[in-house]
Formats: sequence, structure tokens, C-alpha cells
Amino acid sequence: MNNQIRHEIRELLDFFQEGYIQRDTSKVDSFMEKLFDQIDNIILIGTSSGEWCMGCDEVKELFISDWNYWGDLRLNADEAEVLLFGETAIVYTSGTVKYSFSSDTDAYSGYLGYTRECFDEYLWIAKDRIE
Repeated sequence: MNNQIRHEIRELLDFFQEGYIQRDTSKVDSFMEKLFDQIDNIILIGTSSGEWCMGCDEVKELFISDWNYWGDLRLNADEAEVLLFGETAIVYTSGTVKYSFSSDTDAYSGYLGYTRECFDEYLWIAKDRIE
């Protein structure tokens, strides 16, 4: 039974990957229906601190935003680890995102500013630990 569940989860990861390859926002509803058993009670944690999505509408907005603006996501679904706890599974795997930054001066300055903020925060935390 556990091997069957792991196989089904890997199939869902492949389906998820295909959604991010196709990026067809007109299919977002059917995409979500296949991924989530209960659309009403979804919590999804994305890749940044601002991507804590509570509920169907927020999750849907995240997918649409990713498909319109985010980089080329590639998951290593075949290498996914699946831990089963009753009716709950924790799934993790590695992957890559290829993203081409805009050559627009304002966008580039924004990326640099965000990067600087991240490093400043890290240096502040590291300094606090050293003292």
C-alpha cells in the first residue's frame, strides 16, 4: 500500500511539473482540482516568506503569478522522498529555477536592493550570534 501511495504522489509531482511547463492559466482550476482533494481548506507555503497562501483564492493567485512571471521550474520528481504519517504525507525533493532578469534599469535596481536587504539581514543575525 505504501509503495502505491508513493507512486501516486510521484505522479502528482509529474503533473505539477507539467503545469509549470505549460503555464496555461486557463487550466488553473483543473490543475488545482487534481492536486488538492479539498479545495476549501488549502494551505500552501511557497518559496518566499510572503508566500503563505491560505485558501483556494490565494493558492490560485500564486499559481497564476508563478506561471506568468516566475522562472522555469524543474523538479526532480524521481528523487522525491515521501514520508507517510497516516493520511498525511510529507514530500520533499530538489529542483532548479532558471530565471532571466529583466535588463530594465528599475527592475535591476530593485533586484539589487532586495539582495542587499537579504544580506544585511543575514549579517545582522550573524553579528548578533557572534556578540
